Amino acid sequence: MNISSTYIVAALLFLVLPTHDAFAHAGHAEAPGSHDDAPSQNVTLTDAAIHNLGIQTEKAVIADIATTMKLNALVDALPDRYAQITSKVPSRVVDVAVQSGEKVKAGARLATLQPLIVGSTTIILSSPIDGVVLKQNALSGQTVQPENPLFEIADLKEVLVRGQAYETGGLGQLKIGQVVSITTNSYPDKIFAGKIERINAELDRATRTLDVYARVVNTDELLLKNMQVAMYVETSDKAQGVVVPHRAILGDGGNRFLFVKEGNGFERRDIKLGIIYGDKQEILEGVFPDEDIVITGQYQLQFAPPSSPQPPKEHKD
Repeated sequence: MNISSTYIVAALLFLVLPTHDAFAHAGHAEAPGSHDDAPSQNVTLTDAAIHNLGIQTEKAVIADIATTMKLNALVDALPDRYAQITSKVPSRVVDVAVQSGEKVKAGARLATLQPLIVGSTTIILSSPIDGVVLKQNALSGQTVQPENPLFEIADLKEVLVRGQAYETGGLGQLKIGQVVSITTNSYPDKIFAGKIERINAELDRATRTLDVYARVVNTDELLLKNMQVAMYVETSDKAQGVVVPHRAILGDGGNRFLFVKEGNGFERRDIKLGIIYGDKQEILEGVFPDEDIVITGQYQLQFAPPSSPQPPKEHKD
């Protein structure tokens, strides 16, 4: 645990509220906290502590989920929505009309060139497609050759995502037409949907991986060319299950748990995991639909002292 986490936990020692009862979790014979080495099962925090820890929750829900295979992937432009523009003859750039990142329509002027052949008229370079200028390599006054790409333009409202499947990872489960979900750390709350369009017929000799290509809807153009993403391929039919965000889960091996919030109280629940579906995790045991699951601040809750019974008040005669 780093220094900042230590300070946060220390602060919790002063912000934890006592509660009148310490309940045993289902399956436990004793109330949590009965032994010195027992993990904290029930914690009650003040409103200030909840705010300072930035605790956030999300409800467990019943959703249609499928078994998925996760592939590391890279975003690229679709070949039929990508264009590289060059000069057909040796020329000098007279002026440049667009810059990288600018959106253009088909037919829009990109640059004006003056061929180096004596007596030639100027050439207007235009965009062949609607899209965004990915690269602009032309500079006014520059001499260019036909082999020098001057502009790269792509329509990114749909993209091609190339996933890499290792030969030891169950290649036989992958099929053209399967549904994929794309996630990226740049937009953790967004999922981009698509389908497998093509699967290579050979492995890459160096990486021992098989390239899997999916066409993915990218309406807001958030997925950028060369962006690294995760591709989740649905390899089974969907069925209903209770799911929570995967980031809510703590522990490792057979000791997995999460925290359920009710009011200012937080209960540590041992859970049994099912399948992973995108950024969601199926919970087979330990959580019910509509319960509030802690998705931010749960790490610090592990180290908060358990709530303890409050001694009975003395009554005056």
